Amino acid sequence: MSYVSHSLTFCQNNYTKAILKTYLLNINSMKSIVKAGFTLIELLVVITIIGILATGATTVYTSQIQKARDSVRISDVKALQSSIEQVYQDSAEYPASNTFASGTTLQT
Repeated sequence: MSYVSHSLTFCQNNYTKAILKTYLLNINSMKSIVKAGFTLIELLVVITIIGILATGATTVYTSQIQKARDSVRISDVKALQSSIEQVYQDSAEYPASNTFASGTTLQT
């Protein structure tokens, strides 16, 4: 026996039964509406988990950016080394430390 029909057995008047039935049905429909949402605790747990994952992703992203910069630096140094070795092969001497590629010298 449902809650609505059990409560209606105690009412004698048809008008009172109709009002009580409408009231109880409204309460039941409100309960189903309230149960459809999330609780505050559930939302806080989800937000915390998202924050933890975002922190980890930021850390990984930052380390990858640093590795990429280091890779570019190593590549630049190797290109510079190759250029200096090419100058040595062409002229049998290394370029002076104050000489630019255009041939101008830095006055010290």
